[in-house]
Amino acid sequence: LCEHHLIPFFGKAHIAYIPGPSKQVVGLSKLERICRVFSRRLQVQERLTRQIMESLEEILQPSGVEVLLECRHLCMEMRGVESCGTTTVTKTTCGVFHEDRAVSAEFHDLLALGGRRNNHQIKDGDGDEKHPCLISQRSVCCSGCSCHQDPNS
Repeated sequence: LCEHHLIPFFGKAHIAYIPGPSKQVVGLSKLERICRVFSRRLQVQERLTRQIMESLEEILQPSGVEVLLECRHLCMEMRGVESCGTTTVTKTTCGVFHEDRAVSAEFHDLLALGGRRNNHQIKDGDGDEKHPCLISQRSVCCSGCSCHQDPNS
């Protein structure tokens, strides 16, 4: 629920991380669970984005994390400007996603392709494997339920 209006917001969470020196990875269900834990609280989208990124950074100690949320806010659709179908996008990065624009750009290129690739290998300019990048796309809701999932995802 939006902590300002107590009205739901919902959308998709796009998550990418590059394992650190320990090469620790988690299953896709754990990424979904992290989104669910934080989305069940009274929340604002900016904080939700940051909390997902910070928890992955703390747990996995990866080389980098990027989290991008695309959400619809019913408070905008039902009251005030009554702007139906508007999507608000928030993004936060750390590590190589923050330091190297090419790594972040690769993530955004994958999202443009539909974001449906998991365990995709990022290649450097010579075609050599640079590092594995885990991509996940998950619908999130103010209450963590699946009630507003896009049927095409």
